[in-house]
Amino acid sequence: MKNNYILILLSFFSVTLLAQEKALNEITSFKIKNSGFFIDKNNDVDGYYFYYEVDKLKKGKREYAINMLDNNLNEIASKSYIGDKKDMLIESKFNNQSLMFAILNLDKKYYKLVTFNKQGEQGKDIIIPISKMDARLLEFTLKSDLFKPLFSVDNKGFIFQQTVLKNRTTASKLKYIPTDGGKSWVYNQVLEKNIAKGIKIIEANEKVIVLYEVVSQMSKKEADFSAKVIVLDVNTGETLFEKEYDANNYRLVSNAFLTEDKTLVLLGEYYEDNGTFFKNSSLGLFSEVLDFNGEVISDKKIGWDSGINEMLGVKKKGNDEYIYFHDIIRTQKGTYYAMAEKYHKTRNNKGEVVNSITSTDAMVFAFDGVFELKDIKVFEKGESTSTEMSILDKPQMYARLFKALGGFDYEFTQIDENRDRFYATYINYNTLKKEDKKILLKTIIYNEGELSEDEIRINNTEEKGVSSRVLPGKLGYVMLLEYNKDEKALNMHLEKLNIE
Repeated sequence: MKNNYILILLSFFSVTLLAQEKALNEITSFKIKNSGFFIDKNNDVDGYYFYYEVDKLKKGKREYAINMLDNNLNEIASKSYIGDKKDMLIESKFNNQSLMFAILNLDKKYYKLVTFNKQGEQGKDIIIPISKMDARLLEFTLKSDLFKPLFSVDNKGFIFQQTVLKNRTTASKLKYIPTDGGKSWVYNQVLEKNIAKGIKIIEANEKVIVLYEVVSQMSKKEADFSAKVIVLDVNTGETLFEKEYDANNYRLVSNAFLTEDKTLVLLGEYYEDNGTFFKNSSLGLFSEVLDFNGEVISDKKIGWDSGINEMLGVKKKGNDEYIYFHDIIRTQKGTYYAMAEKYHKTRNNKGEVVNSITSTDAMVFAFDGVFELKDIKVFEKGESTSTEMSILDKPQMYARLFKALGGFDYEFTQIDENRDRFYATYINYNTLKKEDKKILLKTIIYNEGELSEDEIRINNTEEKGVSSRVLPGKLGYVMLLEYNKDEKALNMHLEKLNIE
């Protein structure tokens, strides 16, 4: 599993004549997650950014560097930043206008949001105090590496999500920080006794922010869960509408996006007869289209046995298989393709089911312009298995954690300017035979209505003190990133994919 907090031990040997290379040296401290990429208006990679420690200063201060490269690994800007030695970089995001770094200091009890534009010019820092209770919660949360408080809104701003804890009750607070000259706003969930509330941001664009809210009433012997979709105006934070799902029509919403007709599409799994993903297995997949008044335009369901398995040509879900959706792509023809991955409960060497999940094949769901499911394609790519967590017993709950930890093999989808081709890449680090010592990059290619696949295998040898990651590159490439802790060096190069 390619968790960000686990050092993946590999070394890349093959560098083609077409690949560009770059090295950053004298890096005192660096984590692979302290890097990212710029995406331009055509969803192509426009460059990269890196945040790392370069020096220890007096009086508890540290010197950090922000380094920016273009998509050929040429330097755009380099910026020095002085911070406290207790500062921890939690997450970084780019929204096509600015970089934002979320920094946490538990000792001094604050968040600091630091912004830079693409020329390396620093904006005004935003300080958000935290309470002692919040600091204790964060100490526990940080150990799981699931704490991801930033969400970017392309060409608009950022959303900072903060969990508030009081008297064993939790709720979320959203702070919107504009980068386009708009106004900031705050959205607060109301704290209620014996009720735990959580929010997942599932979509944010130039019009709306779509929230998926789960509420748990903890006063009963068994927690009672409910869910709703909340749609906010991105410019004001005002609630446009809410869509509740009761116990007889429970929905686990995994994706949301706007169509060209300015309707909202929700995709996910559906449950009935007092079922939720905390208690039961889903009955199938749904696609629901809403207008901006919350009225249902269409609501389509397709069951596992009656539709999906029939289309796949199987009699039942083998080993209780499930499907996780990663991305939805709209093509030039107005059709839609959903990038997905199969997963199931993990079995140990004795054949016993354990508290873990294993992802298997890549899947592509083809929909027409009104979201009727037309076809499903399956592509083999190997397996990835999560660690065991005794506190969870439902695979759907595991899948959400697995996704947050970077455990699925899906990495990214790139779309060309005309939207008549796209390239979805799945990267499998650890499931090929050990003697192969290879990393598999599986690319699923859509070209003017046809799907095909290609792959490259990259040499993988174990080397202590080396951590690596694969990032998207300019169209047709991936960027191979490797940090050597002993040499204090970050090496990178572009590798061409076989997609022509």
